[in-house]
Amino acid sequence: MKILIVGGGVGGLALAGFIKDKAEVTVVDTAPKWGDIGFAIALWGNGQKILEKLGILHEVQKESYEIPWNAEADEKGRVLKILDFAMFRKHGPTIVVTRTELHMALVRRAEQGVNVCFDMTVKKISQNGEKVDVVFSDDRRDTFDVVVGADGIHSKVRELVFGTGYLKPYGYTVWSFWTPKGFSYPRGVIELSDAGSIYFVYPLEDKAVIMLATAKKDTGINNPASKEMLHRVFADFKGSVGHLIDAIEDPAHIFRDQLSYVDMKDWYKGRVVLLGDAQHASSPLTGMGASMALEDAFVLADELGKVNVSDIPFALRRYSKRRGERLKNFHKMSNLIESWIMVKSPLLSKMRDVVIRAVPMSYFTRKIERFLDHEL
Repeated sequence: MKILIVGGGVGGLALAGFIKDKAEVTVVDTAPKWGDIGFAIALWGNGQKILEKLGILHEVQKESYEIPWNAEADEKGRVLKILDFAMFRKHGPTIVVTRTELHMALVRRAEQGVNVCFDMTVKKISQNGEKVDVVFSDDRRDTFDVVVGADGIHSKVRELVFGTGYLKPYGYTVWSFWTPKGFSYPRGVIELSDAGSIYFVYPLEDKAVIMLATAKKDTGINNPASKEMLHRVFADFKGSVGHLIDAIEDPAHIFRDQLSYVDMKDWYKGRVVLLGDAQHASSPLTGMGASMALEDAFVLADELGKVNVSDIPFALRRYSKRRGERLKNFHKMSNLIESWIMVKSPLLSKMRDVVIRAVPMSYFTRKIERFLDHEL
């Protein structure tokens, strides 16, 4: 079986690690080499189970930080609700790890026996029923038994094979940056929300990631990020975010983007299949995107490993069915969390702050526990 994986991120490399002993695997990625990328990734128990199956869980956990709690607060920093993560520990500790550490652990697991091509993506994909013909961005051509689009939220594979219109905006602009070393930050996750604005603090052992997001239109998204602009946009947080902005060492290193999600029902078409954010990207509020991509990789590898080349369409149907049912439950859970946090109306924001204090913690935790209890 000859497999092309487009995208060397979490899901793509996990799939390569699972399937490389049973197939001829090629991974292409737009990066010039493996290296430092991104910020931090949360891994719930479901994602860590997949890393254990890959044989790299201990390696990743050694470099991780366990999240003890998550606090939801209003724009003045007044705590509305605290979620104790001890209740989820039966599924494994909920951890945060740098994207680089996770990525390199996956690279080490996958790279032996896998053909990796950097500075490359796909330019054209065509199918004849039995094979998938691919033209790469450097005009090279090759033929594969199956092509996997693991190339993220802006997936080129999705666009070429399924068309456009699946990427939807949340209406939020987001900025992310590291705190400088020595900066004081909480030991748990902090989420502060106002009408149409949110900020998060995700701690690691010796630093933290700050994420600021707003639905305001006057963000100067096309201009370079500056402390002055961020102070202006997030002034409604009554100074609770000001010291974080002041601590930014170099605004040029701030990551900035528009929060978007992918809304599509299909997982495969012919012998081309999607995985991870390419099919089901959602907001970062659940912190479960990487875990879901790891689940995708395990299930797809499991189904492909059961069939010969002629039965690949059957394997993709099985993968689609298993993941489609799982994603319905994931979206119910994530949509609930988003409905509480991503409130744009000032009136609804005030009402939310009152109600969230009164709602039992079990209202939030039981849906997460049921989701984590589900066996793949």
